[in-house]
Amino acid sequence: MKSGSRREIILLFAANVLARLPFINAGYGREEDAWAQAQNAKLIWETGIYEVSRLPGHPLYELLLAGLWPINHSYWLYNLLSVLVSSLSVVYFYKICNKLNLLNTLALSVAFSFIPVFFIAGTYTIDYNFGLLFILLSLYQLLRGKYWLAGIFIGLATGIRISHLGFILPWAIIIFTRTHSLKFVLRMGLTSLLVAAIAFSPPLLQYGMGFLDFHKPPYPSAIKVLYKMSFGVYGIPLLLFFAYFYFANIRKPFSFWTLHSYYSRMPRGFYISLLLIFAMQLVVFLRLPFKSEFFIPFLPFLLMYLGVLMNRSYAISLAIVSIASCFFFGFDYYNPHRGAPPSPLAIQFEGNDKSLFFDPIQGPAIIDFRKRNTKIQFVESFNVWAKKQNAPTYVIAGWYWPQIDLKQQYPSNVEVDYYATEEEIRNAHKSGKVIFYLPEINEANAQINAHYLADSLGKPWLPQNE
Repeated sequence: MKSGSRREIILLFAANVLARLPFINAGYGREEDAWAQAQNAKLIWETGIYEVSRLPGHPLYELLLAGLWPINHSYWLYNLLSVLVSSLSVVYFYKICNKLNLLNTLALSVAFSFIPVFFIAGTYTIDYNFGLLFILLSLYQLLRGKYWLAGIFIGLATGIRISHLGFILPWAIIIFTRTHSLKFVLRMGLTSLLVAAIAFSPPLLQYGMGFLDFHKPPYPSAIKVLYKMSFGVYGIPLLLFFAYFYFANIRKPFSFWTLHSYYSRMPRGFYISLLLIFAMQLVVFLRLPFKSEFFIPFLPFLLMYLGVLMNRSYAISLAIVSIASCFFFGFDYYNPHRGAPPSPLAIQFEGNDKSLFFDPIQGPAIIDFRKRNTKIQFVESFNVWAKKQNAPTYVIAGWYWPQIDLKQQYPSNVEVDYYATEEEIRNAHKSGKVIFYLPEINEANAQINAHYLADSLGKPWLPQNE
């Protein structure tokens, strides 16, 4: 089969779509941001006023969902958009690899498709892979010498996630080392800035420069940070494979052999750009190290680099291990209200005050899917209980709030809040409302609002309360 053939492209796209379809019917997603996106789309459509789903805003994605809201806002449609965009991202990764004359491009593309964090982000309502698609479209146009188109796509990527504007820097290095002309660098850079400014005009007009005030939750523990940037991105088998490949082949990554192999197929400046991209995404992650997904923009560039160093056998092995890492050998913690139950084959143990498990027959994608269903069942239990309440009731819902609020299945005497300040809890108590908090939310509320009134004036709500 000819490398870069239309048949390979169709097979890649179809395989990516079919692999993700079984995962799109479990709500808008596991994390609260996914439900907040849908909640925000509903609000924008009903009021006609732009609002950010979370600061600093993701205007192009938010407006896309809002525009679709009156047509169809089902889980299936919104999640299907992520499926299609992720599949197109794989196609353009493949096309870029061929443009760079890399070997084993089909195997590399399969490996990229099933890196757990990228695969999962392509199954629910979230913006990560939308931004990545525009980055890859931009790089593809850059390699074709269409620098103004490369700028347009970086501007659109920025309209999805503002941190993507940083790709102007590595792109500028590649363009200048290719052309030795600042004219083309400026053409790309100014076009990017213009499109990005237009894309961010809705939050700018609505909030002024205040839209740049990022959300700053409490910093997590070092163990959680390390987990998010390792197992949370790659899964166990893939991380072990990378470690083995490194020690077996590139223990001296800056050796003459490595640099020669790299520069023999990559554009000049690409290696420096790769390091810059990694540094950028590391800074983005470490600033708010809560999401493994922040590393998604780095993944295709990592695989391009490895593609230079890997022979056919290694590349095929990488693809197989990536699939295994996505669907098998998962590692997570068990939580009865928002976690995935371990299988009978799982090895369970305690660590860091959590019940942890290693499951050979449940990988990250399956665990994420089951978490989504667990959370849906929990919220349904809460809604059944809320409908039965006659007394004035105040509930602090935390990360469950967007999902509960979007359903709106509770009576008017039940007030459900996201997080609660000291004043809000005291007012609810003075007005005679019974105060509840959902599991773990008392601790989260104490961290965010620096008080423990939820513990002293409220009580936990658990499904058995129903």
